Order: sequence, then C-alpha cells, then structure tokens
Amino acid sequence: MLKTAIAVDADLASRIAIRCACQLGRSIDMSVGTIHALEPGEEGHAIATGWVRQTWEDAVVRESMDQVTRLVKSEQAGCRMLEPPLFLPPENDRGDRIARHLRSNHCNLFVEGFLHRYKPDLFMEKIGSRFYRTLPCPTLMAQNVPPMSKGVLWLSQGKVTEKMMETYLGIFPNQAIELELLICRFGKNPSAAAKDSSSASGVEPAVSFFESAGGTIKNISTVEGSPSSMAALVRDHFLIVSSVPPQNSLMAQLLSKSPCSLLFLP
Repeated sequence: MLKTAIAVDADLASRIAIRCACQLGRSIDMSVGTIHALEPGEEGHAIATGWVRQTWEDAVVRESMDQVTRLVKSEQAGCRMLEPPLFLPPENDRGDRIARHLRSNHCNLFVEGFLHRYKPDLFMEKIGSRFYRTLPCPTLMAQNVPPMSKGVLWLSQGKVTEKMMETYLGIFPNQAIELELLICRFGKNPSAAAKDSSSASGVEPAVSFFESAGGTIKNISTVEGSPSSMAALVRDHFLIVSSVPPQNSLMAQLLSKSPCSLLFLP
C-alpha cells in the first residue's frame, strides 16, 4: 500500500491537493493521511503579555486547527480514505518539520497544493526551497484535477535513470495511467514540433528496465525550442513527471508554465 501524506491548510490549494490524491486513490492501493504544520505566524500580533497573551495565542492556534479539521471533514464525504489531520507543532522551518514527518513515518508520496497563477517567481522560490532540493520522497505539487484519462507526461532533458523509473512504478504499479516520455532540447528554435525518439540513447537503459518490470510507455518524443514554444505541450495532462530542476533553469521555466499537477521524483 502506498502511504501518502497531504499538507493541508484552510485554503483552495489544499482542497485541490486532497481531491487530486483521492482521485489517485480510486485506482491505486493507498492510504491518505493529512498533516498541518502550525506556523509561528498563526499566533498573530501580540495584544498583551504574560498569561493574557498566551491565552490569546492559544485561541488563535485552536481556530486554525478547527478550520483545517472542518476542511478535511468536508472533503471526507467524497473521499472515505481521507484521515483526520495531524498537527505538527510550530517549531523550526515548516519544510524541515514536514520532511522529518515523512521520513519518520516512511511515507511513499507527499502531496501539497500550489497555485502560483503563472507567477514564475513563486514557482522558482518553491522549487528552490530546502525541502524541494532534498526531497524526502516523491512529491506531488497539485495544481489542478483533470481526469486521469489525460495521462502522464514525463519530461526529461535526455537522461532518465532506472532508479527514477523504479520510483515511478512504486507509485503506479498497475499502469493505471497512460505514460508518454518527452525529451526536451532547449534552444532558440521558435517551433516546438515533437519528433519520434523511441531509440534515444540517453533513455534506452531506463526504458528497457521499465518495460521489463511490466511498464509500458505509449510514446517517446523529442522536442526542440524555447520554454515558451514548448508551453502548449505541458498543458493538457493529468500529471507531469520530472526531477526537481535547478532554480531558474530552462526546465524550471517550462514547468512554471504548466497548469498540470507536477510529480517530482528524488
């Protein structure tokens, strides 16, 4: 069983994350836990000192916990596998606390909602964080919930490792979703027409491993162009798969243009 944890706040992004994970759960054997990392900022601005301040701060934190609990309960009607939220105390960095929870609980997949509304700076800041630079497990950045029939697009710049393919099969062992592989060659070519690359040398070993393990790749293509010219190719899929690209890289620029949910593999 795939052990999944969803980061939940009282917002729209968290609802999208929950619905995306639960949609996967209808095709994949998985448990779906929810966590909320309390932030020191949730304590608000001090209105007094001593026990008065402490009482007020406690009330603010309880209200935040109540809002998250209500959100999860409202989503449980459409997702019975969804578990009540676990609250992580407001200490240290949020990403560090979540990473520690994922490692200590041996989670196989982490899901969080992220709505950057096509603002590349927010996306770059997110993937440049310490959490994303040192992923404790595969991480699904949920941005949308299209039907699974739209399939998965795996983006690469010419190299896919057997370890990544093995990790992917650990999430989708029964080939529940159709998979395509797109090799991106970034340049100044204004057009971005995909060409067949079934014999691309950089991916052959991993593809052979994937197929020997029972996986099937519908199509392998290569595309040349700029991130802007490739943008149309990453807009109509259930999921985009990639490693975490360097911050502000051309691959990061391409991913920032996609409205699809993004699955980052360590």
